[in-house]
This record gives sequence, C-alpha cells and structure tokens, in this order.
Amino acid sequence: IIVALLPRKSGTHYVYDPGKPWKYGPVIAKYNFDIIRPKDSIQRDIDQVIARSRPYYILDNKVEMKAIDDFGKAFNDSTAGDLLVFKEHIIQRLRFIYPKGIMSPEDYIKYASDSTKEIQFEEGTNVKSVGIKRILTPKTAYELLFFDEELKEKKSQFNRLNISDYIKPNLTYDAVKTQEELSRYLRERGFQTTQATISRDIKELRLIKVASHSGGYQYSTPDQSGSATHLARLKNIFRECVVKVDRAQNLVVLKTLVGMANAAAAAIDAMKIKDIVGTLAGDDNILIILRTSEEAEHFCELVSGMLA
Repeated sequence: IIVALLPRKSGTHYVYDPGKPWKYGPVIAKYNFDIIRPKDSIQRDIDQVIARSRPYYILDNKVEMKAIDDFGKAFNDSTAGDLLVFKEHIIQRLRFIYPKGIMSPEDYIKYASDSTKEIQFEEGTNVKSVGIKRILTPKTAYELLFFDEELKEKKSQFNRLNISDYIKPNLTYDAVKTQEELSRYLRERGFQTTQATISRDIKELRLIKVASHSGGYQYSTPDQSGSATHLARLKNIFRECVVKVDRAQNLVVLKTLVGMANAAAAAIDAMKIKDIVGTLAGDDNILIILRTSEEAEHFCELVSGMLA
C-alpha cells in the first residue's frame, strides 16, 4: 500500500526491443535538442553548397580601352597595307566582344565542365549573372572576332598582324565578394558561419579548391586531389593558351596568346615530361629544350595531339 501511494513520473512509458520495429505512433519532443550529424554528411552538404555558389568577377573596361587604343596606333599603312580598310570594322568587333566578358584560360577551366555553372560579374554599378558557356576566353574571343562575313575571308592575311595581341582577359576574380556569396549560401542552408570563420577553417584544415564531379568548385584536402584530375587541368590550360608549335632540331618553340606563355610553361613544367631539359617563357612565346631531335619531334606530336 505504501509503495502504491508514492509519487510517480507522469507520461507514457514506452517499451521497445532493440532491432525490432517501433510499436508506437510518432513522438514529438517537448523541448529542443541537438541532433549530431556525422562530419562526412555535413561536409557533403557544404560541398554541394560550394558547387552551387556563383563566383564574383569584375569587368575592367580599361582593358578594352587600352586594347583598342593600342590597335589603333599599331594598325597603320606600313603594317596593314591593303587591310587598312578593315581597321574601323575590327574596332567595332572588339567593342562588341569585350562587354561579353573575357576570362583567363586558367579561371575558365575551373568552371567549364559544368554547363549550368554561372558566374557574376560587376560592370560599373550593375551585377550580371552569366552562364559560363557564354563567357569567352582569349581564344574563343579571337574566333568570334572573325565570325563575320567581311573578315572571315581575310583571316589568313590577318594572322601576320597578330590581332590576338589585342584580345586580353578583362574579367578579374573578386575573392572577397566570392567569399561573401559563399557565406550567404551557407547561412541560407542552416550553416551558421561568417566570412572570417570560413577563411579560418579553410586555412586550418589546409583545404584546396579542386574540380568537383559536377564540374564546379569544392574544397578538399590535398591528398584528395588526384593526379589524373590535376594533369587533365594542366592539359586544358595548355590547350587554351597555345596556338602554334614549331621545331628546329632539339628546340621547340610554342606560340601562345599574348600574356599566356608563363601559364603554358608552368603547365609543361608541372607535367614533368622527362625528355625536357628546361623551358624559357616570354610574353607570347615559349622555348623548350629537349635532349635530342627525336625527343623534340615526339614532343611536337604530343603537343599537336593535345591541341587537336
């Protein structure tokens, strides 16, 4: 009788057997409590957010103005000859191409494999969101320049005038605003963090940006970035930069787009081709020294295959 009169806890008492189905209906907690998720599950969510975020770029109109000014000064009677009649038409084509945004090959390759990827770029006070497939590289901008009824028939004659010298990247990566965008994406999806937190975590974890399976960016530890992926990216950079290859005995000369020789030379060095003794890069040319003429010939075949 005494035991029956003692106070007891009110509420439903559940009886369950481990490994067997739950016998009761839904249970709603009367208070908030933390749900602990595995780190790999959280990291997958963060990677997906990063892949969907849109990097920021700044469109520098001064690049266009300088290119057109330099072209106007260089394209004269002594250099152009009978092609001088096309001067104003080429200037108009350059004014048509530059506002579309020209990105360096190194940056373009980071996003290009994901056809749905978008970037944002600032032009004055306006911000545009543009699909990566609509962004140009110096190489595709050069091709677009001659996608014109009046110019395409004369393209071979224009090659000697190095028109590609006046097509340069005008999109500059804005790391600060890109990080702000990433921070906003994380907050919207329940990851309470700040820009400073992101920077600190990236540094402490020694994370690097690598191409994800979707083609965008994701952060990864250095040992997760496979050599095959790295080599493929180097080859893509090389393919975007180089426009011509020539050989003299054991020396190979590569002609690149203006300002791209160092990027292409770095890609060659990183490929660690054993037959190469060394490379020397200028602004738009690379000298590659190989041990023998046979090795130089083989290297030219390799380059031609990469450019095809």
